[in-house]
Amino acid sequence: IDANGKEFLARHSQVFSEPGCTVLGFAVIRSDLRDEAQTKLKIFRHPAAAAASSALLQNPPKTEEQAKKVFEYLTNLLGDFTANNLQQLKGAKIIPAETPRSTGLTLVKPGECYFKGDGQASFHSKLFTFVDFGSRANNFLAACGVRNAPTTEEVALMLIADPAGFYSLAGSAERFKAELRQIAASINDISPSTKQTMKRSPILLGSRVTDERNPPEKGGRRGSVAAEDEDDTIVVSYELLRPDQIVIIDDVNTYAQFRDILYGAPQEDILESLYASLGSPRLGHLIKEEYKPVGEMGDSADAARLRKLVLERLPLFLHERHQARVLIRLEWMQNPSNFVVKKVQRLILQKTLVFGGKRAVKDSEASAAAKRETFNRTLILYVAHNIPLDLYEVANSLCKQLFDTPKVNDSLLF
Repeated sequence: IDANGKEFLARHSQVFSEPGCTVLGFAVIRSDLRDEAQTKLKIFRHPAAAAASSALLQNPPKTEEQAKKVFEYLTNLLGDFTANNLQQLKGAKIIPAETPRSTGLTLVKPGECYFKGDGQASFHSKLFTFVDFGSRANNFLAACGVRNAPTTEEVALMLIADPAGFYSLAGSAERFKAELRQIAASINDISPSTKQTMKRSPILLGSRVTDERNPPEKGGRRGSVAAEDEDDTIVVSYELLRPDQIVIIDDVNTYAQFRDILYGAPQEDILESLYASLGSPRLGHLIKEEYKPVGEMGDSADAARLRKLVLERLPLFLHERHQARVLIRLEWMQNPSNFVVKKVQRLILQKTLVFGGKRAVKDSEASAAAKRETFNRTLILYVAHNIPLDLYEVANSLCKQLFDTPKVNDSLLF
């Protein structure tokens, strides 16, 4: 009996006893003759794996219902398939599925699709093709190369191919950052060549904060979100940029001064690590600071009390930090000639930023600033008399001297 149910005479090698093989176009022995045909004529139960593979390649299923039957049947022969058979099927369009770019069913390769699952992110279904023909059929497809989920490398390549489209499918800055976190968590799984391409591509999200009265230049590819910030309305604009066009914010005070001309990275450790690995510079490395103390006031009881306070807080503070980050040891600072606090009439801080072909200079009054002398490496903490002392400025300026890569939270916890 052929695949259409019609009886005919067939050669011994052209007919089989398992009814399921008809889904691939093979003929089967008539049911009332099956037992005798198997015992007396030694009719094979299934076609050879090579023949079944050839039949699938020549006439792949066109509907999901048909595909389920075909793949369920082929699971019976899975143990007979050679590695070459399976490799050939992996690269052949044999699976009917809806792809993100198709309007209906189209044939895809096993190596180009993934299994649906309860934990499947709906976002990835907009980028990749997912299938599910039931557990039995899926066993065969898994052997042909269908996988459970896209690799980090594949997601990164999708991002590189169309950053704007990737963002559009994500639907929001927060959802896009969630994908970046996934990439960051498995960055070591990405090949060196792909990483190099990522460094040259506008794939990272940068944010610029501006006052509503002084909006950013037009041309941003992303929408803005407005939020009330005390008495002022601020605008946060997002842009997809190359890593080297975005700065890592390691100094919030400096960023506040230059935020209208900079795009900053998200202030999360995992994302900062990703941005840094792809070439985003730290803001602190782009700033040249020059402190100009005006009118030294000599010995001061306030300066002595501040020095004592700093040395009292340092032991616990440094104990909670990774020692590899610490550049200056507590014992060294306890020496009166190594760490000095000086009070001055005024303290002018001039910051110069050179980045992206632009140069900007900002002057401001500071209540405290730390610097190391060139000739004897003494650490001097200047304290201004004309404005109230800000302990955050004390902590922030000292952290720049204490650590190789200061973090935002260091200054908050000092």
